[in-house]
Amino acid sequence: MRHQPLFYSFWSINGPLDQGALRTQMDQFQEAGLDGVVFHPRSYPGIPPYLSPRYLAELSAAISYAKSIGLRFWLYDENGFPSGTADGQLFTRFPEDVAVRLELVSDAQPDAVASFWTSENGLCDSSENGHRQWFLKPQSLRGLDCMTPEPCLNFLGLIHEQYRTGLTPEAFDYVEAIFTDEPETGISWAPAQTVPAVPWSRHMLSELREKFGANVESRLPLLFSVGRDIANFASVFGSWSRT
Repeated sequence: MRHQPLFYSFWSINGPLDQGALRTQMDQFQEAGLDGVVFHPRSYPGIPPYLSPRYLAELSAAISYAKSIGLRFWLYDENGFPSGTADGQLFTRFPEDVAVRLELVSDAQPDAVASFWTSENGLCDSSENGHRQWFLKPQSLRGLDCMTPEPCLNFLGLIHEQYRTGLTPEAFDYVEAIFTDEPETGISWAPAQTVPAVPWSRHMLSELREKFGANVESRLPLLFSVGRDIANFASVFGSWSRT
């Protein structure tokens, strides 16, 4: 059976939650022929404070009005975009949940997780006396570490769970979905990427050691390089080696 498409407004909430203004806009959305809205606090001024009891009460009232006029309702799971920081609350409570990428740099780094040499033509040189040395440096970013379950669970607890328990049961039952914007592995998070990098996590090295052995750092060059000595790296790498 063929389904008709539905059309929703990505409804930016960038002013105080005023029931008169909210209802007027919902009436206008419906009159324009839209089927529903995605309620998106975006540069929200905090009147009332985001996810406070008063905020959730005002939102419940807005959802109830949408239901009364037959306008479908989604929630956007963040104040701002992209999703992940819980309006700044997440990193205040869980600073270790910040996203990380592993960067390839040529300057010595005290927090590098590994280093390796390359030959004059840029190929891996496992003799450790090659032409140039490289360092693999974890770079903290501004987004959520989506490579690890715990940060994602913390985010869900701070946002989704507050909606589930804070909205009235009738309002929450009417919400069709919660929209999540741009979950990703951290490569494109600020600061801007200016060197080669791969997705990483603060927990990645311990996970790799558990799976591939304590000397896994010697195999990390395979994330970035190939070359004449690639067989020497890969010989201790097993099925994880890069081809």
